[in-house]
Amino acid sequence: MQLDGRHSGDFLRLQRLLEHGDGFQLVFAACVSVAYRQLLIDRVGSLHPSAALLDLASGKDPSAFLDGLRQIGTQHRPIHIFGIEAWLRRCGLEALRALNYRRETLATDVVNTLLLWVEPGTIPTFAAEAPDLWAWRAAVLDFSHPSAPRQAIHEQSIFLGSAERAKRDQRLAEISEHLKTASDLSGADAGLLLEAGDIEESLGDLDAAVKRAAAAGAIFRRLDDRLGEVRAAGRVADIVQARGQLDEA
Repeated sequence: MQLDGRHSGDFLRLQRLLEHGDGFQLVFAACVSVAYRQLLIDRVGSLHPSAALLDLASGKDPSAFLDGLRQIGTQHRPIHIFGIEAWLRRCGLEALRALNYRRETLATDVVNTLLLWVEPGTIPTFAAEAPDLWAWRAAVLDFSHPSAPRQAIHEQSIFLGSAERAKRDQRLAEISEHLKTASDLSGADAGLLLEAGDIEESLGDLDAAVKRAAAAGAIFRRLDDRLGEVRAAGRVADIVQARGQLDEA
């Protein structure tokens, strides 16, 4: 995985913030992929090897959060903070409001750059629930990926309940041809693989259906699409179960 060229400007801006920031800085970085976030963290680490990580996923109240930042100290710069969505789910918006109330303590005690890795949808929540702390932001950087463009084949489908054999074969051939020529398979293409698997299952080719669903799962995994990966795994399990029942019959 490489840095997306569309993000080079924001990454350069981040580099400048880290090079010239010697006090408290609050930087928001929007990113949806865990794998891509790690790539960016590693890139920052190559330039700033003393960087520290703080995962809030286990849930820390604002006091424990501040204590954790104090313990890291100024010798580690910057501090990458992630797991914020899980933190908000566990502690509620009250924790964010409390952090807003203690913003001066945060800025005084933590003389460091705090790099908050968040999902894009978390940014409006932060702005609304912690407006004073939000006003102190040094930057909002966008490392999220726009949705892959969808083609006509992604918008088409057939209803398996009534489609004749010829229609199913035709749709399967169209999907197969598209996947052969696609240079970089997207999440939409993974959806086509699941559709192809459904068609093959309806035609009785369960082995091929399992392979299609597993291939879709691999794409979702590469894209760090957890929901898609779960969907694909569920389809594999369903088809394997159906195959086992046929073997027993």
